[in-house]
Amino acid sequence: MDLKQLEYIVAIAETGNLSLAAEKMYITQSALSQQLAKLKQEGVPPLFREEKKKMVLTDAGKIYLNGARAILREEALAQKKLNSLNDEDKVVFDFSVAPYLQSVVYINILPKLKKQFPKVSVRVHTNNTMNTREALENGSIDMAFIPDIYQQRDFFDYIHIFKDELVMISPGGNDQTTDLSTDSDMDFSEAFDKTEADVRSTAFDKRPFTVPAENSYLRELPVTIPAEDSYLREILDRIFSEENNIPEIYTETNDFNISLSLVKNGECKAVIPRSLVNEDGLRIESFRDPCYFYLTAIHKKTTASPIIDAAVKELKRYFIA
Repeated sequence: MDLKQLEYIVAIAETGNLSLAAEKMYITQSALSQQLAKLKQEGVPPLFREEKKKMVLTDAGKIYLNGARAILREEALAQKKLNSLNDEDKVVFDFSVAPYLQSVVYINILPKLKKQFPKVSVRVHTNNTMNTREALENGSIDMAFIPDIYQQRDFFDYIHIFKDELVMISPGGNDQTTDLSTDSDMDFSEAFDKTEADVRSTAFDKRPFTVPAENSYLRELPVTIPAEDSYLREILDRIFSEENNIPEIYTETNDFNISLSLVKNGECKAVIPRSLVNEDGLRIESFRDPCYFYLTAIHKKTTASPIIDAAVKELKRYFIA
């Protein structure tokens, strides 16, 4: 989207006159008319109509104007933040993460960001996925790092960092499992676009793995599952609904260390991200239709910042190096 073009539309709306808008924007009237013609060629509905020699907004124009002003405000805010990185005043960077990823960010990402940007106050928040986009939209946070499955196209940039899978774990030694693959470049092409092939799942290397037969994960032990306020629970509920089977629930938690401990103690099975299973002696099962998702960094398209680039770089380094 051309920001200059947005500024031209705002100028026409504010002056109600092509000549005055052109003067305000330091361009010729014909150049401004060409911009309107270009929008029409791109399939944009008419934004203005002439009424008593004045350019008046159409309904489509009112919608376009509101969006243009919002984008220009965000661009100005982003530029202000960029400029202030060199100022003496401290800049605040609000970073939201899914609860189970909090320790990764605090231990492995936060120290590196503080070292690279000593004048920036980095604040880490936890948030469920359902509220994240709202927080990004209203400016409460600058960036989020959450599990996501949708290939969305909106006002946000989605940077896929790492592919993971939601699996069922249960007590049991390696004699209960089979080694599906020792290849660090596991093929997830059925679940995701090939354009994301550069994102790898190296944490799964040489991990014991078995595919369940006839819903074996629903038998015997009860199951610990993610809590209701999480995105992973949303995925899991959809799986259980599609398979028309709901297992006996042991408890609900977003602390997967608790889930792992309960399984190791033989109390229950648990549904957790496969990348968190780092110990032997556990049986790992995919669902009937393997449930892959992305760990994704999200920020508004109009919010550019060196610290966002640095955070994305460090996340990729941690997960796929």
